Amino acid sequence: MRRTDIPQFGPLQGVKVVHSSISIAGPFCAQLMADMGADVIWIENPKAPDIARGGGFHQGWSVELNRRNMRSMALDIPSEKGREVFLKMLAATDIFTEASKGGQYDRWGLSDEELWRANPALVIVHISGFGQAGEDSYVSRASYDPIAQAFGGLMYVNSLPGMAPFPSSQDVGDVYSGYLGAVGALAALYRVRETGRGESVDIAQYEAVLRSQGQNMMAELNTGNPISHTPFPNAELVAGYGAYECSDGKHCVVMTLGPAVFKSVMEVLGLPYGTDEIPAGSARLYHNTPGGKMIDEAMAKFCAERPASEVERIFSGAKVPASLVYSYTDMKDNPHFQARETFTTYPSARYETDVIAPNVQPVLKNEPGLVWRSGVDSGFDNEDILRDFGFDESQIEALRADGVIGYREDSCPQLTHR
Repeated sequence: MRRTDIPQFGPLQGVKVVHSSISIAGPFCAQLMADMGADVIWIENPKAPDIARGGGFHQGWSVELNRRNMRSMALDIPSEKGREVFLKMLAATDIFTEASKGGQYDRWGLSDEELWRANPALVIVHISGFGQAGEDSYVSRASYDPIAQAFGGLMYVNSLPGMAPFPSSQDVGDVYSGYLGAVGALAALYRVRETGRGESVDIAQYEAVLRSQGQNMMAELNTGNPISHTPFPNAELVAGYGAYECSDGKHCVVMTLGPAVFKSVMEVLGLPYGTDEIPAGSARLYHNTPGGKMIDEAMAKFCAERPASEVERIFSGAKVPASLVYSYTDMKDNPHFQARETFTTYPSARYETDVIAPNVQPVLKNEPGLVWRSGVDSGFDNEDILRDFGFDESQIEALRADGVIGYREDSCPQLTHR
């Protein structure tokens, strides 16, 4: 697909982004901008493609989601000729993002200052496990999402009595880092367009994880008292607050918190309101109080006698925060997900099936984002990209012959929806 054939859309149309990163954090950062209309070029090493490629069912789908709306180029950046191509590309680029061990580009002779010599107005985003500066022995450490969760406190929060600490299974350290990277890139770009002076954004994965934590972290830091470890915050204290098993074996989350909500819950459960045990105007009661014990018993009985969908409907109708614990299949079939088009479908360039994936978020009314392409093979757009940056056919062929650029078809299973 030629650049002239790519649809123009979204608030970032006209912004050119180059990213060189593997796994999740870096590609997710760039993909957020691609969904908003930026022209995003994904650079991989032709000798060692992204580890998400050819990784079976789960990793293969990561390419479809976190590399959609991108053009792919396989370029050996640290090689002598690859470096020349890379710097020529960055001279006409707005934002460059990379994800590697701290200081990797410095070790390649491609420091921020060197990149700014090619383009003084370039925004550079570095995503690494431990940052670009700090204690040297940490900066150069390798990291993946569970390492960031361990170092950044999330596994500490998730530790339960009698169990080994465990990470969230959904790569939240990668995703949080990607969000911060995109925010930092666009904030820097806004300023660069006023000053003309480039900026470098330093994202440490563990800091992104730490920043996602709130009241428990603040309480321990400021009082010195270790946090209490619970699978559901406040559920160990507040009556009528938690995930309750229902008659169909599913769970519904109900949160009895706030004066108006508290009163509505008492009405739904048929409990006396305005008594010594359950005083009027209460925002919450605790488990160890007489009223709290009444609420806990009544809530458990109420939920156990009804399917989760009915519990959700009754409490939501009474203006009480409540939700069925939804599976991905439940989400796909839910009318609200459908009405908001939370999921979208697009053809896969790699599998013999369409892709069902989250739609563009956030939703913009006047300049909405768009999904125009799935993930593609490594180096799929080499020639098109190089022509964009002024390389002619003979130069492109020479780069191919020298192994500076390459192409590799994904060795991934042909999947169909079940």
